[in-house]
Amino acid sequence: MICWTKGYMLKKWNSTACAYEIRNSDGRDYLIMEWKSGDYRWGGMDTDYYVFQKVDCH
Repeated sequence: MICWTKGYMLKKWNSTACAYEIRNSDGRDYLIMEWKSGDYRWGGMDTDYYVFQKVDCH
């Protein structure tokens, strides 16, 4: 299960809190989210990031 609160997505199955933010660039909104996988949690690797662009789905 993933829950969210202001500024963080909480992944209960691996006990991580992934920061996120919404940014606007050139009139487009983007959701930028850390992704702390098992490689991060148990392997000491760097955090990955996902970037989503907001689009109208009409």
